[in-house]
Amino acid sequence: SPDSPLWSLAQWLSSSPSRGELTPSLTPLMAPRRGLSLMNITNLHRLIIYDPELGHFYWRDTGERIVRLRFRIGPRLYSAHRLAWLYMTGSWPSAHIDHINGDRRDNRFCNLREATPSENAQNKSLYSNNTSGYPGVHWDRRAQLWRSQIRVQGRRVHLGRYSTPEEAYQAYLKGKAEYHTFQPVPRE
Repeated sequence: SPDSPLWSLAQWLSSSPSRGELTPSLTPLMAPRRGLSLMNITNLHRLIIYDPELGHFYWRDTGERIVRLRFRIGPRLYSAHRLAWLYMTGSWPSAHIDHINGDRRDNRFCNLREATPSENAQNKSLYSNNTSGYPGVHWDRRAQLWRSQIRVQGRRVHLGRYSTPEEAYQAYLKGKAEYHTFQPVPRE
């Protein structure tokens, strides 16, 4: 209906190319990987609309919202957060894109930041097999104590052994503030 925001969006975009088409005369900004060229900013703007406030993508030809975290454009599959970065900055991220709040579905531009693999690991959630309930804390069977440790540049740093998981977690928090400058506070 004419009152629908998607209808007006579709009307505004009615002259756009279809989502599977790529303009062959445009060259990608980065070298091809695995034999397929990466999307460039010009083609991306021709095929997709990105709303940085909501983190939503829409097909330019239909106005239909794209709800998947990974979706196909032409022959290649793309991650939504990496396309959001390209859309807003005009270049592909050099390494990883970190979701600041840890929610992979939240692709608002204010929630995205470039990160090295080591920095991205600083923002991890608890592993599903964690038994202590705290990051960086596990039971040391040999010592019969709770052990606190943190990863720094891919290496484990031992922070001590403690009688309770709460004490070990306090040591982890102190170590995180010291070693993890990218994400010094664990996310909730």
